[in-house]
Amino acid sequence: MMKNSLEKDQKEGDPWSHRLTENPGITHWNGLLKLLGYISYSKNLRLNLSNIQETADSDADFANNRDDRISMNGQIVFIDQVPVTWRSFKQKSICLSSMESEFVALTETAKELIWLQRILTECVEFNLVSLTALFTKQRVSAGIE
Repeated sequence: MMKNSLEKDQKEGDPWSHRLTENPGITHWNGLLKLLGYISYSKNLRLNLSNIQETADSDADFANNRDDRISMNGQIVFIDQVPVTWRSFKQKSICLSSMESEFVALTETAKELIWLQRILTECVEFNLVSLTALFTKQRVSAGIE
């Protein structure tokens, strides 16, 4: 996500950073030294977020596109009831059943949860209250009947 954001800024042009690279002077150098000093000073500081509840919702629309019969996924991840990531996308393969489509959607959402947990663990002192809850709307994929 961060990589995509940086690539987008580079493609579209971030006016703030370009403004500072045009004709740099002593003021810019002093600002850079202050920034590097702050980064050096604060590299071991972390946010302490405790008692966090992480939940996610996942859904799939089985073969609804008549052109290519590829299912659509939708997912949203919440931290303490605040949505932090969400997306809707086509699956990478053709599924043969709605249950398979739901499992593919759940797998993609689980990968997103793992990615988010790793980032939170790396950036802050991150403690989950309980296991992450991953919900789906289809009973057939929630428990095979």
